[in-house]
Amino acid sequence: MRFRITTHSGHPAPPEALDRLIGELGERRGRARFRKVGPEIRVVWGGSEEAGWDRPERIELERTELLRLLAERCRASDGLQLDWFAVGPMD
Repeated sequence: MRFRITTHSGHPAPPEALDRLIGELGERRGRARFRKVGPEIRVVWGGSEEAGWDRPERIELERTELLRLLAERCRASDGLQLDWFAVGPMD
C-alpha cells in the first residue's frame, strides 16, 4: 500500500516540518519505506502478503498503523507535532 504524508492544512506547521519528520523516520522503519518527493513524503507500507484483504479495510488498518508510527516518532523528537501532518492513500 502506498501513502503520502503532507502538512495538514488545518494546523500551521513550520516550513521545515516535513524535512524534520523524514529525518526522524529515515529511509526505512518497520514495515515502511519513506522517501521525500517535493512537498510530501511518500510511503510504501507492508508487502504483498495482505493482497487478499478488502481494499478499504486494508487502507484504513495500514493508515492507522502508519499514524501510530508517526505519533511515536513525533513524541520521541524535539518539537514535532503529529497534528502538523496529514496521511492519505496514494492509489
